[in-house]
Amino acid sequence: MKCIALLSGIILVLGVAGCDSGSHPKQTVDYPEMGSQAFQNYRALCSVCHVPPRTTTHTAAQWPSVIARMQQHRVERRIAPMAADRMAAVREYLLRNAARER
Repeated sequence: MKCIALLSGIILVLGVAGCDSGSHPKQTVDYPEMGSQAFQNYRALCSVCHVPPRTTTHTAAQWPSVIARMQQHRVERRIAPMAADRMAAVREYLLRNAARER
């Protein structure tokens, strides 16, 4: 019984030590307008399925089709579709902060 408790303690210590962030700096993504309601909508709606991509992942011309595709994914996964007003706010946010056309 003492052996099991000792092994459990060792495993716990090793597990906590492996989570030390000192050796691995946290990577954070900075998004534009992070304090805005538009960003809050973007983060809330997209993070249901994945980490919201950087706004510069797509150009303004590309974002509308990406948004439509994500709306379809929500329906396929039986997640409530984005409400029209929130989707419009997200679209405006993404278009404002999209990658420049090349």
